[in-house]
Amino acid sequence: MLDLTLYHRALQLSDSPMSPEEMVTLAMKTYIAIQAAHRLADLGGRAPDLQDIKCRCAFAELAGAPA
Repeated sequence: MLDLTLYHRALQLSDSPMSPEEMVTLAMKTYIAIQAAHRLADLGGRAPDLQDIKCRCAFAELAGAPA
């Protein structure tokens, strides 16, 4: 069941009107993105078996790294 109080509050904060279906879809996509980011953060940048990746960015020369 959709909480109409939350829906109306979300409508007040949005830039354009949305149907309840659009609002729920957007909320679920946002929730999925946030949860994926949390899982990625929980990994803590650990990948001990990953091979070194050569930097090819334009700023590598400025940082003193080989391009």
